[in-house]
Amino acid sequence: MRLPGLEKVWAEGLTGKGQCIAIIDSGLFAHEDYADRVVG
Repeated sequence: MRLPGLEKVWAEGLTGKGQCIAIIDSGLFAHEDYADRVVG
C-alpha cells in the first residue's frame, strides 16, 4: 500500500533508514477457535 505524498517525502531524502519499529502485542483475543490451543 502506498501512502499519499510518499514520493514527495522520498524526494526530500527521507527513507526511514535507521529507524526502529516496535510492535506491542497485548495478547490473544479469547475465541472459541483457540480454546484447545491456549493455556492459562
